[in-house]
Amino acid sequence: MDDALMTAGIVIVTGLVVVFAVLIILIFLIWAFGKIVTSFTNRPKKEEEPPKPKEEPQVKAVSPSVKQAVLSPQAEDGLSDEIVAVITAAVASLSEITGVSYGIKSIRRANSGRPSWAAAGLFENTRPF
Repeated sequence: MDDALMTAGIVIVTGLVVVFAVLIILIFLIWAFGKIVTSFTNRPKKEEEPPKPKEEPQVKAVSPSVKQAVLSPQAEDGLSDEIVAVITAAVASLSEITGVSYGIKSIRRANSGRPSWAAAGLFENTRPF
């Protein structure tokens, strides 16, 4: 009985030593790999150009017909004036952000291909858990 207990103790200690030795080696390898990668990414570039001053975007001239389209977009029947105003405001805010002038010529409903209740059912039944 004494030999079996001694053998079991040696196997347990050997297993623990091997596991922790391999973990320490892995930690060292990952640390060294991180140092190597950061040394390559932090190298100064050979040809560094001085930063260029940021140019302001130029606003294109808008023709009178586009201005008229912006002021009074033609909407499809069934769209309320509030929806047309919201769409126009979104396009105007995009014009302010990008610096490019956009105009609205007409507003039409997109053909979704399936009724909204069918799309909602499809979304509900294919939603991930």
